[in-house]
Amino acid sequence: MQHFTPIAAWAISRVRVALFFVPLVGALTPLASAQTAVTIQPPNLSGAVSGSLAGRASVGAGAATYSVSIAVPPGTAGMAPGVSLNYSSQSGTSTLGRGWALGGQSSIARCGKTLAIDGVRTAVSLDANDQFCLDGQRLLPATGSNGSEYRTRIDGFSKIVPTITDVAKGPDAWTVYLKSGQVMTYGGTADATFDVQGGTRNLRWALSRSQDRRGSYSTISYAKNSTLGEMVPTRIRYTGNDNTGLVPYNAVNFVYETRPDPWQGHVAGNLLSRALRLTAIQTRIDTAADGSGGTLVRDYRVAYKTNPINGRSLVDAISDCDGAGNCLPATRFGWTVRDAAAETFAAASSGNWGGPVPQLQELIPSNQKLGSKTQQVQTQVLMGDFDGDGAADLARSDGTGNWQVCLSRRTTFACQSWAGPANGDRGVAQGDFNGDGRMDIAWSSVVGSSTWSVCLSTGSGFSCSD
Repeated sequence: MQHFTPIAAWAISRVRVALFFVPLVGALTPLASAQTAVTIQPPNLSGAVSGSLAGRASVGAGAATYSVSIAVPPGTAGMAPGVSLNYSSQSGTSTLGRGWALGGQSSIARCGKTLAIDGVRTAVSLDANDQFCLDGQRLLPATGSNGSEYRTRIDGFSKIVPTITDVAKGPDAWTVYLKSGQVMTYGGTADATFDVQGGTRNLRWALSRSQDRRGSYSTISYAKNSTLGEMVPTRIRYTGNDNTGLVPYNAVNFVYETRPDPWQGHVAGNLLSRALRLTAIQTRIDTAADGSGGTLVRDYRVAYKTNPINGRSLVDAISDCDGAGNCLPATRFGWTVRDAAAETFAAASSGNWGGPVPQLQELIPSNQKLGSKTQQVQTQVLMGDFDGDGAADLARSDGTGNWQVCLSRRTTFACQSWAGPANGDRGVAQGDFNGDGRMDIAWSSVVGSSTWSVCLSTGSGFSCSD
């Protein structure tokens, strides 16, 4: 397994970048009672520019972190979104590559039961057994029947009310009433509601609107790809006011590109992916009613480089530029790469793969041969998600190429016959070798060789080639 560590060019030694969020919920705080438009003078960074991108490094909970706050033009009555770029050494992959995440996001999503609260641990199943979480915090019924009103488990004194028209599909929207008087809406629009199974189940509700007690509000728009299972924020419109009829005139736009290293996973058998990566955050003033046009104030640009081992996106530099394209010196990030010369495979395809050790059964001693009392048949039982639906399945081989794969249906197994490797008395191991979310099989086809053969799961069989 490769280990990568970003290093801020000016300060940080051996720092890797975790996923933490700066929710918009707490960032939209009214500071004044005025509800009129604010005059803004865009910055000018032309000429001999000195300075650097404002960033902060720290260590907490065993993680090295680095945060870049995005400067946004002020909003009506002090209502302005809090947006940031955050790194943690304990994070995975997001729209900002390895370790980085976009702060200022908030959502309510289906989640499973936990031992601490329910006495049992379950995964999301898209049915009445699912629970709900606000930014990872479990929601618990507060009053009335289940589903009428919720509170977070660690009470933040917010009232959380779902709007439901189809119980099986799940809530259409959520309204969160904060103790500050702000009202937050999650979902409620097609782009802010992430649905799966052909639109028959709602999986996640992203923050779509925030409003304070004086009527000042902001809205968030999203781009959603139901086929790939991806939803990303595209624009925050703010400075609007319902009481005075003021239409939002400031905006924060998020710019993406197709990433060269798409990621895929599954929840309850439904595809989730990351096919886009963030390349810029732009702040604008004097926009049209829909947030388009206007004057560019700040342009934060994100440049990437590629992990030489696995091809993953790594943040290379972040630049702070004005509307004319004049930029402060970029903050660059270095990445240390653990020596992995002996840990490479030949290619992500069926067939022979190069491997680090000559005997796979020595690498995976837990894959014991069962039924050894019967000399004619060597039987192995493997466990893994062979069809990629998020549930663990079982596979058994008779050693001659006949495999019985029992697919979990979460309450029972559905067993099928798959053609697979005729591994004889040699050990095999399972793993998602091509990263498509389905468990594959690898084995040494030649005794004493360092060459490995891989059969890739298609979800209904194995695709093998010698």
